[in-house]
Amino acid sequence: MKKNKIFFIYNFRYKKFDLFKIKCYFKRMEFIKNIFSFLIVAGAIQGIFLSIILFTRKNGNKKANIVLAIILLLFSISITHTLIFINTHFLLPNSTKIGEPFQLLFGQLFYIYVNYLIFPDFKLKPKYLLFLLPFLIFFIFIFAYYTYFFIQNDLTNRIINVIIWIFILINNWTFLILSYRIIIRHQKTIKQNFSNIDKINLEWLKYFIKFLALCYIIYFLLIPILVHQVDPSTHFNKLVIFILSILIYGIGYKSLTQPEIFNGINEIVIIKEIEISSKTSKKYEKSSLSDLEIEEGMKKLEKLIETKKLFKDPELTLSDLAKELDISTHNLSQMINATGTNFFDFINYYRIEEFKNYLKDPKNLEKFTLLSLALDAGFNSKATFNKAFKKNMGMTPSEYLKR
Repeated sequence: MKKNKIFFIYNFRYKKFDLFKIKCYFKRMEFIKNIFSFLIVAGAIQGIFLSIILFTRKNGNKKANIVLAIILLLFSISITHTLIFINTHFLLPNSTKIGEPFQLLFGQLFYIYVNYLIFPDFKLKPKYLLFLLPFLIFFIFIFAYYTYFFIQNDLTNRIINVIIWIFILINNWTFLILSYRIIIRHQKTIKQNFSNIDKINLEWLKYFIKFLALCYIIYFLLIPILVHQVDPSTHFNKLVIFILSILIYGIGYKSLTQPEIFNGINEIVIIKEIEISSKTSKKYEKSSLSDLEIEEGMKKLEKLIETKKLFKDPELTLSDLAKELDISTHNLSQMINATGTNFFDFINYYRIEEFKNYLKDPKNLEKFTLLSLALDAGFNSKATFNKAFKKNMGMTPSEYLKR
């Protein structure tokens, strides 16, 4: 009897402890859920705030800013709409479908934004109205289906939802790829004309596209769940708006660390520089240099650079160097390209050699930091210096110093 009593007390205490653990678990889950919801709501608010800043900003690339503002506003509206749906889906079970066609505007708007950012003289032509067709077709279809032809068949509705999302993914992937190709071409062009590309290379946009592409791959992998799971819509929609919130936070962060996103890259300088290069290229495109002329030209170029140390100018451009040599930018570019490199990497090579010469003097290491020596050699930032040094030397500056 005593043993049974002890067992009962032990069992009761164990169950009580087990219930306590379960309660703690649910409290933790509720806390995580609240933080998750807070981050999503804060993301939507930040998106609206950034949109207002971009809409009202007077300086910078206004057209690009307006398109980015529309994108952020669409993100925020989509987040808000989905949050309302999640909490009221039992009243309006198909209300979320009305918001899904707006996903078909993102790819097109992003493509236009990239064009405005890189080509300030870019103009929207009537043909770009065709970009609205996918959105209009799906909006009319969804509105008509869920208003007039709605079938009370769960499987049919889920299949339609899958078709919608496949179309959204294909549409956005297409425009992301087109945007990525434009950025790649832009980066190649500026590397042929500039020795400092920190504020104009749009590397952040490439990461932005890669992140989105990864998200769309995840969406694509989740599509079978949309067909087979009983009620996946709430969880899937939460994932979508959480990713939209991350994108808004990312743009907000970049607007602080790289203000040219709002201010616009120095498009006037870029346009003038590339116009000079393209005009001379057209003028001299038929006058190709011989191997002997390239060899003699390179000797003059190397002597000029080493004598005048032109590479120390962080803002040195192809046209600046062509003027010093008294040749066309086309011929200079041909000479440099013959070495298997571009203007950007060519100038950085001399900057690295200068930096290495500084390291040979122990007094420089006592008086100056590695970064200050790199800046004196012509580099404009630590990131560019480290990247260029590792590309040329196969190791970091610190590793090189320890050899």
